Amino acid sequence: MNDGSGPEFDIWFDSLRSIPKVHILEHAMNPGKGAALKTAINYALCNLPTACGVVTADADGQHDPEDILAIASLLALNPESLILGVRRFQSGIPLRSLLGNNITRAVLRAVLGQKLADSQTGLRGIPRRLATQLLRVPSGGYEFELDMLITCKHQSYPILETPIQALYFNGNRSSHFNPVLDSMRIYFVLLRFGMVAIVTAIIDNLIFLVSFRATHTLWESQIAGRLLAMIFNYLAARRAVFSLTRVTPVRHPNMFFWLH
Repeated sequence: MNDGSGPEFDIWFDSLRSIPKVHILEHAMNPGKGAALKTAINYALCNLPTACGVVTADADGQHDPEDILAIASLLALNPESLILGVRRFQSGIPLRSLLGNNITRAVLRAVLGQKLADSQTGLRGIPRRLATQLLRVPSGGYEFELDMLITCKHQSYPILETPIQALYFNGNRSSHFNPVLDSMRIYFVLLRFGMVAIVTAIIDNLIFLVSFRATHTLWESQIAGRLLAMIFNYLAARRAVFSLTRVTPVRHPNMFFWLH
């Protein structure tokens, strides 16, 4: 995926075109990692109708080819699960990568109750049915990968984690991740769902108080508050992710790789 890299990188992409079964997709400008992922996912779903899923891998050199193949094999065996390659954070890991993952992991667990070892990994095996639904997710930057995890949470997709290596060259200077702007976009996604939970609790208590004053019946007031709060939570969470669409999964061990 040539995400608006510019003419100075044409020589690299031209060399890749000569490799059999390699397809280069291009953006005229750089709309963000999430937009690039969705372009690649859409291409894979349209042109590889028998593929059971999509494997994504960053092109900054941090993923070992053997790990990419391992993720593909695991997805072929578990075509209904999101596969996450969990990086081993050892010595030599850039500080921004280590801190960013630890903070996001803690906030994700607090807001959504998801306990993941590596919430920001770019090496993922995405089942076909989930990949189709992700095309409706509006985010286009680095926050798209977090939206993917939130989608799994609300749509009850299993998440499988498997250890992978993390190879960083020159302090990972080739990465385009902006520690300030991109982190703000990521945490805004979590804030969005945190606000849904807060508003749900407020509605629950307000309806309970109004109903109790009118009926003076505890159990009826509790039922009214919980029922309306649950309806709001479902609709709000559904709208916050995307309009639900169900498709029939096709199981086949073919994969598609995305490089950014």
